[in-house]
Amino acid sequence: MTAHGVWHICDDFTHGSSDADVVVAWSAFGNDDPRHHSLPDLIRDHRDRYRSALLDVFRQVESTDHGGLDTIDALNLRANLSYWWMTLVFAKRWGDLGVLPDAVKVLAFADLLTEHRPRLIIIELSDDHARRSAMATARINGIACETRGFTPSPRSKP
Repeated sequence: MTAHGVWHICDDFTHGSSDADVVVAWSAFGNDDPRHHSLPDLIRDHRDRYRSALLDVFRQVESTDHGGLDTIDALNLRANLSYWWMTLVFAKRWGDLGVLPDAVKVLAFADLLTEHRPRLIIIELSDDHARRSAMATARINGIACETRGFTPSPRSKP
């Protein structure tokens, strides 16, 4: 485990703060700067690990009592999220796959936090759902976080 001071998590490396010790890109692939971590690169390099972790989440959902609902009905959380998203676990390309890529990115982000233990994370993500997920992940890991201004994406809710 290596400790780093301040991390900045943002959409891509062009928005990363030069004051941060480490910049984590939520959506961009990496470059040669050793201060930069790319969640898409981490997921690509450890795809079997994250596929297995996501399948474990599905196993937990399947074995949980859903108050009389079957698993498929329990996974129908809102109108645009249905059981079809589960088939995306086996997708070969990311593209615009909805919430599933963000769920896997949260798993990768949690791994980075566990390994490196920064003292502060500055979160500046344009997608509100991703921003809230990153904040929750930092807090669950006992790491202080703050947010900076961002422009909500069309997927974000006001």
